Amino acid sequence: MALVTVQRSPTPSTTSSPCASRWGLAWGLAAQAGLELVASRDPPVSAS
Repeated sequence: MALVTVQRSPTPSTTSSPCASRWGLAWGLAAQAGLELVASRDPPVSAS
């Protein structure tokens, strides 16, 4: 989970730009997709 943030961190200069919100949303979706990918790869612990 932390690997994604460590690999590439947004530059301070782009935080004030309106495009930063898009990157934030994209990172959120990427993180969620990554978590789902890892969750689907691991065997289900509790099948409900």
